[in-house]
Amino acid sequence: MAKIHTRTFRVRWSELDANGRFAPENYLRYLIETAYDWGDSLGLGKDAYQDLGIYWLIREINLQILDTPQHNDVVDLTIWMVNWQKVRGSRCFEVRNPATGQLLAQGCQKIVVMDQKSNRPTTLGEDFIGVFKLEEPKQINLPAYSFSPVNPPAKVTDLQVRWGDLDAQDHVNNAVYLGYARQAVAELANMRSGQPVLAPTPSYLQLQYSYPAVWGDNLVISVYEERTADGQDYTLVKMAKASIGELVADCVLVF
Repeated sequence: MAKIHTRTFRVRWSELDANGRFAPENYLRYLIETAYDWGDSLGLGKDAYQDLGIYWLIREINLQILDTPQHNDVVDLTIWMVNWQKVRGSRCFEVRNPATGQLLAQGCQKIVVMDQKSNRPTTLGEDFIGVFKLEEPKQINLPAYSFSPVNPPAKVTDLQVRWGDLDAQDHVNNAVYLGYARQAVAELANMRSGQPVLAPTPSYLQLQYSYPAVWGDNLVISVYEERTADGQDYTLVKMAKASIGELVADCVLVF
C-alpha cells in the first residue's frame, strides 16, 4: 500500500486529435483513472466511498505539458497527496516515459470531499487522510493566471451539452470542458482566417470548476485574449449556463 501511486498507460490511436498529436484531455482522463486505482490499492475504492457516503469533487487542475507522447508509447502517471485541510486538499502528479525517464507533463489538482446526500463538503478523520498523507511531499509549483478578464471577449459562441459528454456522476466530465475550450479557440481562429484551422496544443492549462453542467444544458462560451503584467499572452475561456448565467468552468490556455 503505497502513498505514491503509479499507473501505466499505452497511448491509443483514438487518443490523438485532428493534429495527429496526443490530445491534452487524455492527461486529465489518465489522472482520474490513476486516482481511482490509488484508492483501490489503499482499500479505499469505489465501494468504500459508497459505504462512507462520500465522493471526491475536482475544483481545479493545473497542467504543464513539456513533451507529447506518440501513438503506442507507454507512459507512467504518478500521483501523491501534497496537503489536506478539513474538507479540501491538493495532489500532484507527473507523467514520464518509463523507458527514458523523460518528464512529459506535470501538474496539481485541487479536490474537495463531498457528502453524497447533502452534496456539501464534509470532513474526514485524520486516520482516513493519514492513509494518503506523506511527511515531506514533493511540491510542484506552477504559475497561476487570472480568471477575471480585462479585455472584451474576442468571440462568444453557444454549445449544447451532449449525452456523451457526461460521466458516471451524470454531469459533464472534467476533461470534456478542456475540449469545449479548445473548440472555442479553434472557432476563433477559423473566424479570423476564413478557412479551417486546427486548435493548437497548449503548453500550459489551468481549469477551474464552479458548477456542474448536465445533459441538455446550453452553454455560453466566451473567449478572451489576455496578457499578464509581465507580458505573457494567454487565452481565457469562460463557460456559463445560458439559462441562468451561472458560471460552470474557467479555462486558461497558454500556447
